[in-house]
Amino acid sequence: GYFASYLGHINLKIGESVPYNIYLQKGYDLNIFITYSNITYNGYVTLISNNSYFSIRVINGFGSIYLPMGYYTINASAMNEEYGMNVEYYTNYTINLTGSKTINIKMVRNTIHDIKMVDLSPTLTGKVGENLTYVITVKNSGNIPENVTFESTGPWNVSFSQKNMEIYPGESRILKVNVT
Repeated sequence: GYFASYLGHINLKIGESVPYNIYLQKGYDLNIFITYSNITYNGYVTLISNNSYFSIRVINGFGSIYLPMGYYTINASAMNEEYGMNVEYYTNYTINLTGSKTINIKMVRNTIHDIKMVDLSPTLTGKVGENLTYVITVKNSGNIPENVTFESTGPWNVSFSQKNMEIYPGESRILKVNVT
């Protein structure tokens, strides 16, 4: 089924009288179910069409609106605490509404990969064949656990106190690097 609907806006000044014709069109029921990180979304979703935009309220993941046919972009974002930090989830979903429909939207996680390494050792010098040990801090400044593998190329004999390490967001680990 359909209902009559109108999509647009009217700008008037206080006390201004302007004749304005509004034409109703067939309106279709758009039902949205939206989640992120296995959580049902609660908030507002913005719909954009032909430079017009409006918001609908979404409760327990569900929102509904009647709209005329056309292309619509649905935008929403949410924050979720993970690993002691806020992680953003978002959607930018486009539909062509040609009849009543229900859509399921799963927001995408804004994943940030960011590993930083800081040398804590003073400048070391040594003779050929002598063993030098550097102490390095490895920090995950991103928002997702990282598995880091340490390798060396070149003429030096290099060994690491750990060849692999899993580092959680916000965590710093010490790595010793021996160079011969």
